Amino acid sequence: MGLSPRINAIFGKSSVVVYDTTCVYDLETNDTGYGAPNEEAGDATSATVEFTIPGVEDPVVIDVYPYLPNDTGVGYEIFFDDLNINTIPPGEWKLKYTITFPGDVSYVTECWFLNTCPIDCCLAERVKAIDVKCGGDYDAETFRLISLLDGAKANHANCDYEKAHKMALYINKFCNCGC
Repeated sequence: MGLSPRINAIFGKSSVVVYDTTCVYDLETNDTGYGAPNEEAGDATSATVEFTIPGVEDPVVIDVYPYLPNDTGVGYEIFFDDLNINTIPPGEWKLKYTITFPGDVSYVTECWFLNTCPIDCCLAERVKAIDVKCGGDYDAETFRLISLLDGAKANHANCDYEKAHKMALYINKFCNCGC
């Protein structure tokens, strides 16, 4: 079938960790992985991740070579300073992973990730406040926002990235807890 690189990303408060999840070749379980008859991860000559960040006009390209690609599952942490932003904004992020091998053979993978880290933090703080205060309108609003967040995640899973992004931004308007 041939090599088909895959990536994953985990968002934190001040960074995003990018993982190459291609893994090693196995004829029966992973015929698109690294290793014969496909390219070896260690033979790559360059690798970049291009970030399209919510609210930022121009994509930011980060050189992740020689840390990625790898077939070990070890991630590469990119701090928001490296992305020229002050915070990791919520919403849909597009990551474009490009790996080049000898002979100018390149593979490009694009993935969308819904970053809800600041929203999750905010809603967790709101739930804690409910536990302390025990009741009121604050409960209804918090649970409405949690339901909307579930809807945003469902839209993302259904590849409706624009709707998921709009929902995340809407929910974030009610989150000003400093997360």
